[in-house]
This record gives sequence, C-alpha cells and structure tokens, in this order.
Amino acid sequence: MGSILRVGMKKPGVDASGQGMGTQYLDSSGNWHYEKTLKPTDKLGNANSLYNAHAAADTHIQIPAGLKVKCK
Repeated sequence: MGSILRVGMKKPGVDASGQGMGTQYLDSSGNWHYEKTLKPTDKLGNANSLYNAHAAADTHIQIPAGLKVKCK
C-alpha cells in the first residue's frame, strides 16, 4: 500500500459579493472539484445536497508503494 496524493488550489478571483472563489481539488482524471462538493455534511453537520462521493474518492490519488514522489 502506498501513500495518498491530494492536489488542491485556491481558485483566483472573487465573486460578485467579494467572496473568494473557494478551494478546488484535482482528481486522477485531471478534473477539478470544488471543496463544497467533496464533504458529506456542512459546517453545522447537516447533509450536503452537493456532495459527490465519487469525486471525493477520486481526489484522493493512490500512489503505488515504492514510487518516490518529490513535491516542490
């Protein structure tokens, strides 16, 4: 069993109300997913209707045992 790689970025810019655009995470197919779609509950513990279990799993990229990954 190897390690897990998770690649995230803060999307640049702000929306019409001046709020940041949020954090996105990369999946193993090269698609970006907003953090709000990767959590099953909100901050209050309520069910998140935007939750995508498949995307949440795909953003945790398995690195094969023995493979060395250098992060910069």
